[in-house]
Amino acid sequence: MKLFLPALLCLLSSSLFSADWTTYFKNEQIEIQYMYADCHDAHNGLHQQKIFLRFVNLSNQKEEVSFTKELTFSNGKTSTADGKTFTIQLNANEEKTGDCLNKEENALFLFSKQLNFTSTELRKFELKNISVKTIQ
Repeated sequence: MKLFLPALLCLLSSSLFSADWTTYFKNEQIEIQYMYADCHDAHNGLHQQKIFLRFVNLSNQKEEVSFTKELTFSNGKTSTADGKTFTIQLNANEEKTGDCLNKEENALFLFSKQLNFTSTELRKFELKNISVKTIQ
């Protein structure tokens, strides 16, 4: 039993870090990547699939990335989050990544679907009006 727990933890941690990220946008300054992941909060009865976003500053200067989200759902409806613009500031060579624990930083994830019951699902997402500017 003593060997089982460390082996299990190793397996779980390696599966968390070996996930494949897909590049959504890239220029000389920043790269935006995304990845689908299942998030389970059994205490609150939440079992969801989310799309994590990763913002990587490729430059040695502070950068600000802004964008809007356009989401298309399985019921055919499209949402633009009421035109809300999301903004991420990245220090030189910094990376910011969404995860299951961060529920406050809406710029770092998209809700995809519920895993424990049937409901409307996200079918397509687009990050629009992507703007990158160097901050002095």
